[in-house]
Amino acid sequence: MRVMKTKITEVKYAYACANLGKLCDEVLSERGVVIIRKEGKAKVALISAQELSSLKETLYLLQSPKNALRLLTALNRAKSRRSRKS
Repeated sequence: MRVMKTKITEVKYAYACANLGKLCDEVLSERGVVIIRKEGKAKVALISAQELSSLKETLYLLQSPKNALRLLTALNRAKSRRSRKS
């Protein structure tokens, strides 16, 4: 299994406002995350809706300890098979 690295960019609020279209395109094309900071406020993240949905599904599946163990066992089994084929 190949783990994709997520590009994380941090920008000021004013820059995000002036360049929202560009930032949205970057998030979509690079599966990245843009952290937007505004002085005196908590940071927010701009991610694609597809990525958010995927994260929420993963969290849901891992909520049950029994299901999490089953999924991790299956993942390790798949990794083991791949390493033997290489």
